[in-house]
Amino acid sequence: MATPPEPLERLRRAPLELLGRIVESSNATFLTSVGELTDEEPGPTDGDEGPLAGLGAEVRVGAADDELWDDPWDDDDRDDDERDVDAGHDDGDPAADDSDEGADDDGLPPGLKAVYKPLRGERPLWDFPEGLYRREVAAYELSRALGWDLVPGTVERDDVLGVGSLQRFVEADFSRHYFVLRDEGGHDDQLLRMAVFDVLVNNTDRKAGHVLVDADDHIWGIDNGLCFSTEARLRTVIWDFAGEPIPDDLMDAIAGLIDEGVPDAVCAHLLPEEVGRLERRARVLRSAAQLPHDPTGRAIPWPLL
Repeated sequence: MATPPEPLERLRRAPLELLGRIVESSNATFLTSVGELTDEEPGPTDGDEGPLAGLGAEVRVGAADDELWDDPWDDDDRDDDERDVDAGHDDGDPAADDSDEGADDDGLPPGLKAVYKPLRGERPLWDFPEGLYRREVAAYELSRALGWDLVPGTVERDDVLGVGSLQRFVEADFSRHYFVLRDEGGHDDQLLRMAVFDVLVNNTDRKAGHVLVDADDHIWGIDNGLCFSTEARLRTVIWDFAGEPIPDDLMDAIAGLIDEGVPDAVCAHLLPEEVGRLERRARVLRSAAQLPHDPTGRAIPWPLL
């Protein structure tokens, strides 16, 4: 069954309302409600405080405390009235809230929602340069170019907390993570495709909770910011297909990536050396024609969920 087209233009240009910060995320990550497209273009803010005063009625995360915006990832400075949204993305677990009228079963408002990861909310990492949001966008663009539909629509956007990534929120039962889906059976083709994708992008953080299934039984991979390292850092829970041959249709897509080159839409978000390593991994996969093993038994993320 074909997946519906991603609402990319709405993600790029429609007005956003901040619903709350997603709890237990390693970086400042926000759930937003995406409005309808209008003729008015949203202007860049670079995370300045100035626009917040004018947007007070439109951008709501509980109390309108300017200190929240100064340091949105510092839990010690958060207002007690700030609304945390436990939405499953970025390591959170779902939590119901029946207080919102017209809300979905999970307590969230209906309609298109998206996960906003601003650059200014990223914690510095020793093994990745800043700008993890760019890798989120690059992962989507690569999945799209390969025709694999593994990553929800993701765009670069400059909004009230500055430039970052905005990814369509997947409406899912977050208790059905990778291990559950694996044990249920019936998902092997999609999970194997994700395993191949993670090898291509050198995913350092494919936790079980980063694998979601929607109401149409389509599997999605989220939280792709720790990808495209120039070092060998594959860390994933999806080792069940190690040694299995890569299906012909996936091999054809990999061959196309090699023969036609990495698409500009991917290159635009990566460093040249990261693009070169991506091309090299594609050639290695085409030559091996099977998924790799983990000889150490330690190439897994922590925590597993």
